[in-house]
Amino acid sequence: MKRFVVILFVLSSLMTFAQGQKNFLDVNYIEVTGKSIKEIVPDKIYLNIVVREKDNKRLDVEKKEKEIMRTLKSIGVDVRKDFSVKDFSSNFQYYFIKRTDIKKMKEYEVIVHSGVMAGKVLDAMESIGVANVSIDKLRHSKIEEIRMQAKIEAVRDAKHKANLLIKELGQTVGRTLYLRENGDYTEYPMENRNRYTRQMMLKSSVQSDEPAQIEFQKIRLEYSVTVRFEI
Repeated sequence: MKRFVVILFVLSSLMTFAQGQKNFLDVNYIEVTGKSIKEIVPDKIYLNIVVREKDNKRLDVEKKEKEIMRTLKSIGVDVRKDFSVKDFSSNFQYYFIKRTDIKKMKEYEVIVHSGVMAGKVLDAMESIGVANVSIDKLRHSKIEEIRMQAKIEAVRDAKHKANLLIKELGQTVGRTLYLRENGDYTEYPMENRNRYTRQMMLKSSVQSDEPAQIEFQKIRLEYSVTVRFEI
Protein backbone atom coordinates (compact mmCIF):
# COMPACT_ATOMS: atom_id res chain seq x y z
CA MET A 1 0.00 0.00 0.00
CA LYS A 2 2.80 2.39 0.97
CA ARG A 3 4.64 1.55 -2.24
CA PHE A 4 1.51 2.31 -4.28
CA VAL A 5 1.12 5.71 -2.57
CA VAL A 6 4.76 6.58 -3.25
CA ILE A 7 4.37 5.67 -6.93
CA LEU A 8 1.26 7.84 -7.23
CA PHE A 9 3.10 10.77 -5.59
CA VAL A 10 6.05 10.46 -7.99
CA LEU A 11 3.77 10.25 -11.02
CA SER A 12 1.81 13.28 -9.80
CA SER A 13 5.02 15.28 -9.34
CA LEU A 14 6.28 14.38 -12.80
CA MET A 15 2.97 15.39 -14.38
CA THR A 16 3.03 18.70 -12.53
CA PHE A 17 6.63 19.35 -13.65
CA ALA A 18 5.79 18.43 -17.26
CA GLN A 19 2.75 20.70 -17.18
CA GLY A 20 4.94 23.50 -15.84
CA GLN A 21 7.44 22.97 -18.62
CA LYS A 22 4.69 22.97 -21.21
CA ASN A 23 3.23 26.17 -19.79
CA PHE A 24 6.64 27.81 -19.84
CA LEU A 25 7.14 26.90 -23.51
CA ASP A 26 3.65 27.95 -24.50
CA VAL A 27 3.64 31.43 -22.96
CA ASN A 28 3.45 34.42 -25.26
CA TYR A 29 6.70 36.29 -25.57
CA ILE A 30 8.51 38.92 -27.60
CA GLU A 31 12.10 38.40 -28.72
CA VAL A 32 14.36 41.39 -29.32
CA THR A 33 18.04 42.07 -29.86
CA GLY A 34 19.74 44.73 -27.79
CA LYS A 35 22.95 46.38 -28.96
CA SER A 36 25.57 48.68 -27.54
CA ILE A 37 28.46 50.46 -29.28
CA LYS A 38 31.20 52.38 -27.50
CA GLU A 39 34.15 54.26 -28.91
CA ILE A 40 36.90 55.19 -26.48
CA VAL A 41 40.12 57.17 -26.81
CA PRO A 42 43.18 55.00 -26.05
CA ASP A 43 44.99 55.93 -22.84
CA LYS A 44 47.82 53.40 -23.16
CA ILE A 45 49.99 54.10 -26.19
CA TYR A 46 52.87 51.68 -26.69
CA LEU A 47 55.82 53.29 -28.45
CA ASN A 48 58.68 51.25 -29.84
CA ILE A 49 62.21 52.68 -29.88
CA VAL A 50 65.06 50.91 -31.64
CA VAL A 51 68.74 51.78 -31.33
CA ARG A 52 71.19 50.04 -33.65
CA GLU A 53 74.94 50.24 -33.56
CA LYS A 54 75.03 49.99 -37.35
CA ASP A 55 73.01 53.22 -37.62
CA ASN A 56 76.03 55.02 -36.19
CA LYS A 57 79.41 53.32 -36.07
CA ARG A 58 80.53 55.49 -33.16
CA LEU A 59 77.33 54.87 -31.20
CA ASP A 60 77.63 53.33 -27.76
CA VAL A 61 74.29 51.53 -27.24
CA GLU A 62 74.59 51.50 -23.44
CA LYS A 63 75.35 55.23 -23.28
CA LYS A 64 72.49 55.94 -25.67
CA GLU A 65 70.13 54.00 -23.44
CA LYS A 66 71.03 56.18 -20.48
CA GLU A 67 70.53 59.29 -22.60
CA ILE A 68 67.12 58.03 -23.72
CA MET A 69 66.09 57.40 -20.12
CA ARG A 70 67.26 60.85 -19.00
CA THR A 71 65.43 62.50 -21.88
CA LEU A 72 62.19 60.60 -21.24
CA LYS A 73 62.35 61.43 -17.55
CA SER A 74 62.85 65.12 -18.34
CA ILE A 75 59.56 65.28 -20.28
CA GLY A 76 57.55 63.50 -17.58
CA VAL A 77 57.72 59.80 -18.44
CA ASP A 78 57.88 57.51 -15.42
CA VAL A 79 60.84 55.45 -16.60
CA ARG A 80 60.57 53.00 -13.68
CA LYS A 81 57.00 52.11 -14.64
CA ASP A 82 56.58 52.93 -18.34
CA PHE A 83 60.00 52.19 -19.84
CA SER A 84 61.42 48.73 -20.47
CA VAL A 85 63.87 46.85 -22.67
CA LYS A 86 62.04 44.62 -25.16
CA ASP A 87 64.91 42.96 -26.94
CA PHE A 88 68.69 42.92 -27.00
CA SER A 89 70.81 41.24 -29.63
CA SER A 90 74.40 41.23 -30.79
CA ASN A 91 75.93 39.92 -33.96
CA PHE A 92 78.86 37.73 -32.89
CA GLN A 93 79.29 36.12 -36.31
CA TYR A 94 82.73 37.61 -36.81
CA TYR A 95 83.63 38.00 -33.17
CA PHE A 96 86.72 35.85 -33.36
CA ILE A 97 87.83 37.38 -36.65
CA LYS A 98 87.43 41.05 -35.88
CA ARG A 99 86.11 42.35 -32.58
CA THR A 100 85.10 45.71 -34.02
CA ASP A 101 82.54 44.01 -36.27
CA ILE A 102 80.23 43.25 -33.34
CA LYS A 103 76.92 45.04 -33.94
CA LYS A 104 74.43 45.65 -31.18
CA MET A 105 70.75 46.46 -31.27
CA LYS A 106 68.40 47.34 -28.43
CA GLU A 107 64.65 47.71 -28.59
CA TYR A 108 62.68 49.59 -25.95
CA GLU A 109 59.03 50.00 -25.07
CA VAL A 110 57.64 53.28 -23.75
CA ILE A 111 54.05 53.62 -22.57
CA VAL A 112 52.43 57.05 -22.66
CA HIS A 113 48.87 58.01 -21.86
CA SER A 114 47.90 60.71 -24.35
CA GLY A 115 48.53 61.91 -27.87
CA VAL A 116 50.22 65.01 -26.47
CA MET A 117 52.77 62.92 -24.53
CA ALA A 118 53.32 60.68 -27.55
CA GLY A 119 54.21 63.78 -29.55
CA LYS A 120 56.60 64.93 -26.82
CA VAL A 121 58.37 61.58 -26.88
CA LEU A 122 58.75 61.71 -30.67
CA ASP A 123 60.16 65.23 -30.54
CA ALA A 124 62.47 64.35 -27.64
CA MET A 125 63.85 61.29 -29.41
CA GLU A 126 64.48 63.32 -32.55
CA SER A 127 66.37 65.90 -30.51
CA ILE A 128 68.89 63.26 -29.36
CA GLY A 129 69.25 61.63 -32.75
CA VAL A 130 66.95 58.62 -32.30
CA ALA A 131 64.89 58.33 -35.48
CA ASN A 132 63.56 54.78 -35.25
CA VAL A 133 60.38 55.36 -33.23
CA SER A 134 57.02 53.76 -33.99
CA ILE A 135 53.71 52.83 -32.43
CA ASP A 136 53.15 49.19 -31.53
CA LYS A 137 49.59 49.20 -30.22
CA LEU A 138 46.84 51.23 -28.56
CA ARG A 139 44.92 50.07 -25.51
CA HIS A 140 42.72 51.40 -22.69
CA SER A 141 43.47 50.84 -19.01
CA LYS A 142 39.81 50.22 -18.11
CA ILE A 143 38.75 48.17 -21.11
CA GLU A 144 37.16 45.40 -19.02
CA GLU A 145 35.01 47.86 -17.05
CA ILE A 146 33.88 49.55 -20.26
CA ARG A 147 33.13 46.18 -21.85
CA MET A 148 30.89 45.28 -18.88
CA GLN A 149 29.10 48.63 -19.21
CA ALA A 150 28.48 47.84 -22.87
CA LYS A 151 26.87 44.52 -21.91
CA ILE A 152 24.57 46.20 -19.39
CA GLU A 153 23.58 48.84 -21.93
CA ALA A 154 22.79 46.14 -24.50
CA VAL A 155 20.38 44.46 -22.07
CA ARG A 156 18.75 47.83 -21.31
CA ASP A 157 18.45 48.49 -25.03
CA ALA A 158 16.67 45.15 -25.49
CA LYS A 159 14.18 45.91 -22.74
CA HIS A 160 13.61 49.43 -24.09
CA LYS A 161 12.85 48.07 -27.57
CA ALA A 162 10.48 45.46 -26.15
CA ASN A 163 8.59 48.06 -24.13
CA LEU A 164 8.21 50.37 -27.13
CA LEU A 165 6.85 47.60 -29.35
CA ILE A 166 4.47 46.09 -26.79
CA LYS A 167 3.17 49.49 -25.73
CA GLU A 168 1.67 49.91 -29.20
CA LEU A 169 -0.36 46.74 -28.59
CA GLY A 170 -1.64 47.94 -25.25
CA GLN A 171 0.36 45.32 -23.33
CA THR A 172 3.27 45.35 -20.92
CA VAL A 173 6.53 43.42 -20.82
CA GLY A 174 6.74 40.73 -18.16
CA ARG A 175 9.53 38.60 -16.78
CA THR A 176 12.60 37.60 -18.76
CA LEU A 177 12.25 34.09 -20.19
CA TYR A 178 15.50 33.83 -22.09
CA LEU A 179 18.74 35.76 -22.54
CA ARG A 180 21.58 34.92 -24.89
CA GLU A 181 24.86 36.75 -25.33
CA ASN A 182 25.67 37.08 -29.01
CA GLY A 183 29.30 37.86 -28.27
CA ASP A 184 31.30 41.03 -28.24
CA TYR A 185 33.62 42.57 -30.77
CA THR A 186 36.55 44.86 -30.02
CA GLU A 187 38.41 46.70 -32.78
CA TYR A 188 41.80 48.10 -31.86
CA PRO A 189 43.29 50.82 -34.09
CA MET A 190 46.20 49.74 -36.29
CA GLU A 191 45.75 46.08 -35.35
CA ASN A 192 47.37 43.75 -37.89
CA ARG A 193 48.76 46.70 -39.82
CA ASN A 194 52.24 48.03 -40.39
CA ARG A 195 53.58 50.19 -37.61
CA TYR A 196 53.21 53.92 -38.00
CA THR A 197 56.54 55.66 -38.40
CA ARG A 198 57.17 59.17 -37.15
CA GLN A 199 56.75 60.58 -40.66
CA MET A 200 53.34 58.91 -41.08
CA MET A 201 52.13 60.03 -37.69
CA LEU A 202 53.05 63.65 -38.26
CA LYS A 203 51.38 64.01 -41.66
CA SER A 204 48.29 65.65 -40.14
CA SER A 205 50.10 67.65 -37.48
CA VAL A 206 50.65 71.38 -37.76
CA GLN A 207 54.26 72.35 -38.30
CA SER A 208 55.19 74.56 -35.36
CA ASP A 209 57.54 74.83 -32.42
CA GLU A 210 54.94 73.16 -30.21
CA PRO A 211 55.17 69.38 -29.56
CA ALA A 212 53.22 67.32 -32.07
CA GLN A 213 49.74 66.40 -30.83
CA ILE A 214 48.78 63.06 -32.30
CA GLU A 215 45.12 62.10 -32.62
CA PHE A 216 44.54 58.38 -32.54
CA GLN A 217 41.66 56.39 -33.94
CA LYS A 218 39.30 55.28 -31.18
CA ILE A 219 38.93 51.75 -29.85
CA ARG A 220 35.51 50.44 -30.88
CA LEU A 221 33.47 48.06 -28.71
CA GLU A 222 30.31 46.32 -29.97
CA TYR A 223 28.07 44.01 -27.96
CA SER A 224 24.65 42.44 -28.50
CA VAL A 225 22.18 40.19 -26.67
CA THR A 226 18.99 38.38 -27.61
CA VAL A 227 16.25 38.51 -24.96
CA ARG A 228 12.74 37.02 -24.72
CA PHE A 229 10.23 38.77 -22.49
CA GLU A 230 6.90 37.33 -21.42
CA ILE A 231 3.84 39.29 -22.60
